[in-house]
Amino acid sequence: MVAVLALLRIIKHTGNSSYEQIATAMSYAEGLFKKGKLEEAAYAFDQIKIPSYMLKRKAQKFHNMGIIYVKLSCEDKAYLAFEKAVHYDPDNIEAYCLLGRLAYEKGDFSKAQKYFENALGLRPDRDDIRDFLHQIKK
Repeated sequence: MVAVLALLRIIKHTGNSSYEQIATAMSYAEGLFKKGKLEEAAYAFDQIKIPSYMLKRKAQKFHNMGIIYVKLSCEDKAYLAFEKAVHYDPDNIEAYCLLGRLAYEKGDFSKAQKYFENALGLRPDRDDIRDFLHQIKK
């Protein structure tokens, strides 16, 4: 664990890291999440600086952070994290659905509809998305 924390500090401060170092840091943060150490996991993910050419990894990081923030009842932070996730991976259906649910819960039905339509456009076979869209349009 001490080695991983040192690795996180190196990644944060230098911005230079190999794929293996990033994978190790991501695995460490995911392990914290699975153990229910949400605040620690959010901090660990936040410390990981992923190069811009690793778009899917960046999207995964922000998706994971969004889920953590939802569980911590930090909806605004979750919303921002999921927006970054879809920015780096426009095919991230689950992030669109989670953005839609967050917007819906805030009462922003037009944004919720937009996010669910994006998700449905990517996976037209998802009846659950179609049902939620139908509910919004009522």
